[in-house]
Amino acid sequence: MTARMSEGKRTTQFRDAFIAIFGVFWVLTTNAQSIDDPQPVPQVTVPTIISTGSDRGDMKTRADMVVPSVRYHLQIDVTQTSETLDQVDPRSVQLHGPNQIGINRSVTLSSKSRAQKFRNPDGSEVIAFVIKSTNAYGVGVHFRGFDLAGDDEVYVYGPASDSIVCGPFTRKGPWGDGEFWSGTIDGDTAIIEFYTRTPEEKRNPFQIFEISHIFSSQEWQALTSEPEVLACERDARCYGDLEKNAVGRILFNDDGVYVCTGTLLNDRRQNHIPYFLTANHCIPTQAVARTVEVWWFYQTSYCHSGVLRNGIVHSTSHANLLVTQRSKDFSLLRLLSAAPGGAVFSGWTSTAQTVGTTIFGLHHPGGHIPPAPNSYLRRASGTIIATNDSCGVSGLVNGYRINWTLGTAEPGASGSGLWNSSHYLVGLLSCGPATPACTGHHAYSKFTNFYPQIRPYIDP
Repeated sequence: MTARMSEGKRTTQFRDAFIAIFGVFWVLTTNAQSIDDPQPVPQVTVPTIISTGSDRGDMKTRADMVVPSVRYHLQIDVTQTSETLDQVDPRSVQLHGPNQIGINRSVTLSSKSRAQKFRNPDGSEVIAFVIKSTNAYGVGVHFRGFDLAGDDEVYVYGPASDSIVCGPFTRKGPWGDGEFWSGTIDGDTAIIEFYTRTPEEKRNPFQIFEISHIFSSQEWQALTSEPEVLACERDARCYGDLEKNAVGRILFNDDGVYVCTGTLLNDRRQNHIPYFLTANHCIPTQAVARTVEVWWFYQTSYCHSGVLRNGIVHSTSHANLLVTQRSKDFSLLRLLSAAPGGAVFSGWTSTAQTVGTTIFGLHHPGGHIPPAPNSYLRRASGTIIATNDSCGVSGLVNGYRINWTLGTAEPGASGSGLWNSSHYLVGLLSCGPATPACTGHHAYSKFTNFYPQIRPYIDP
């Protein structure tokens, strides 16, 4: 009897414990489900506004910036290279995406490598390194171990008199950890100018361990059989949309050089914070966001001119990634430089769009950056034909399916904006036909789906 009672007691204790554990599990499961349940999305609409910033933003060129070698009237010989890389063999390159436009190439340079050295009358020095990646359309420089002393500075630029100037870079660089990309220089040659007042024995070294190489036209043609840009594309300059000045061609480095499209986004307080929206499959991590460059006003001079307009602005200040998600295929960045004057902060609406809604898109197709004219801004128009589309390549679920009636979208346009007829941003391009074509459907992520995640920034 005692044994039976003890066994019954143990059974009762086991049952009670099981019920208690199951109860906790049920509460946790229920709570987890309630957290994941879709929350009602407030219907918020924010208008478009125009930037009042500096006309050229953070863009600096040799024509308007006095680098130390110019200040001291020094002549750097670009033919005396510290390292020269041979022409790229297309047979050795494997592209990892239709929007890839370049590769990274290893180099071995440090602040103690062979260089051109100039001692100035005031005791300072200019030390110049020249790197050439033969036939590159553009190059960028990747630093690490960067830790300059005192007021020492490093600049990166090209030989042309109007070349972009990146820098000055000081101390541990723009991110404070000694590693960063300079920004992209037109042409195949980069000049790295190190200005120092620090005695040689007290200088901290830095390394350049790789450079980016953007494919030349000949290299690109050998690598892909895709057409440059489809004939059905429409010049955005032929339309009056204010939002075309909200769109930027972006370049980024993710173990190779890629291009996408993004949009400058207004916030509810309209305080000109440079929030920038693009796709997660373009910018998925902070490491990639740190390499982002933006070209503004990459458009034609007038409708169908085929010639680029004056005043294209190239920002090399990079960005911080604020929030991103693969299944909704979006990334919200904050650019580290202010938007240039005349740029537009696009309006948006959190309201879900319905089947039959008239829409238009603005994007940069193809694999080019200025000064190449091919990828200037294009416009497409059509309607939403479904509201539950998906895209296996990018991971998107529950997006809009778009049928274009005029124009199209193609590689290079990923992350570009979708607007309704009231000119409010409602989505981002996620994917399209496997082979670029003037027909076929495109999938766009829904602004209404990711609005709750970006709301703390744009609608606090």
